[in-house]
Amino acid sequence: ETALTCAVTSTSAMYGPAQEFKGDVWMETRQKVKHIQSHTFEVWVKPDCTSCAIMSLPGGGCLAIDRNGSLAVQPPSGELWASSCKLSKSHFNNVAHSLGTDLGEVLYMNGEVCLNRTAPQVNSSENVDFVISVGFCSKHAGFKQFKGLVDQA
Repeated sequence: ETALTCAVTSTSAMYGPAQEFKGDVWMETRQKVKHIQSHTFEVWVKPDCTSCAIMSLPGGGCLAIDRNGSLAVQPPSGELWASSCKLSKSHFNNVAHSLGTDLGEVLYMNGEVCLNRTAPQVNSSENVDFVISVGFCSKHAGFKQFKGLVDQA
């Protein structure tokens, strides 16, 4: 098990424990770790945007909000995988992305499964740069930076 640390690059404002993002800031962790076979990334968001990145995922994917306000995943190459789970702009939403050989790839919102599919098998013991950005996905120019509140990423 690998513990990751997160450095805040900057925030627009703080609202209690939540951080406000205005589309020009993000949080990032960068460490050298062995390739992660399974993971779950979870974050509480109160969005004020569509077609925007929630967070980057290992391997270059992106957890995002599509143009209709629904939770989506964009793999490093391939089609956008959109769910029917619409994020509320009036309250916080708990969103998560899980990947593992037993469960496949799963999107959750507020504890409910939004989508699941078979996960690709990746075998690597190399140490790689592991970068997770909250509020930004560098490889997906189609998504704007996140606007709204982020808590407990």
